[in-house]
Amino acid sequence: MRSTYILSFLRISVSVLFYILLVFSVLFLVASIASIAGNDKAGDLTKKSYSYRVKAFGLQNTNEPFTYSQDSMVKYQKVADEYSVVLEPSSTIGYYALIMKLVYMALGLVILWNFKKIFKETSFRQPFKNTIIKRLRTLAALFILSDVIKLLDYFLFNSYLHHSIASTKFQLLTDVGNGVITGLVILVIAVIYERGKELEEENALTV
Repeated sequence: MRSTYILSFLRISVSVLFYILLVFSVLFLVASIASIAGNDKAGDLTKKSYSYRVKAFGLQNTNEPFTYSQDSMVKYQKVADEYSVVLEPSSTIGYYALIMKLVYMALGLVILWNFKKIFKETSFRQPFKNTIIKRLRTLAALFILSDVIKLLDYFLFNSYLHHSIASTKFQLLTDVGNGVITGLVILVIAVIYERGKELEEENALTV
């Protein structure tokens, strides 16, 4: 009985997250188009600008010394070679940033959609289904693809940025690897599900 409640909670939660992301994506697209269309001054950064964190390599900046808390259990430091780069939406790099943000949102929607369908099709009476196995494989591929897109985004963003700021060796701060690990874990689950399906069919034939 408790498992049934957990499954119902997951179904509702994933559905809510999916529709929230869908609404947010539509609002973001509308706001971005309005920002680009309403920006008449070339080079004038607007409130709808895109912000990215970058790291500067090759500079001789020195980090500030650590500051300690009163009990000396915590220390913090201002990093000297990290910067916040703000992009104008109505520029080449701004258009690229918009496209990539939409790509990430679309990827998130597809992932949530597949999770939504998996939880909808899951049944404790018949847990092993071919449709669920296919969707798990699809999810594994999508998570791995997300890391590939992050790598491409890293190189393309840096290339666009260096055309605008050629004197500084800025590099986009990004996180790569989690998607591959998550994808491999889901792929293992898909293999286990597939084996469960085979055992279920063998037991049915035996009976």
